[in-house]
Amino acid sequence: MCVCVLHCAGNAATQSQEQANLIRAEYEKRLSSLQAELRKLEAAKMEHLRLLRNQSHNEKQLKALEHNLVEMKKQKVNR
Repeated sequence: MCVCVLHCAGNAATQSQEQANLIRAEYEKRLSSLQAELRKLEAAKMEHLRLLRNQSHNEKQLKALEHNLVEMKKQKVNR
């Protein structure tokens, strides 16, 4: 009987350790997946900021060109 109890306790400890290893592996896999997703989101955020800066720059250029066009039209009319 004593041997059986020790054997069962050993099996329970082994099963508990295996279960803990499975949980740890699942946790690490999920963590890795979330870290990869975070890297993608950060890259997308940086790209978005770059595009916003480009858009702002392009809008300023457009305003300057429109202003130049208006000035050229005024000069042409005045001649």
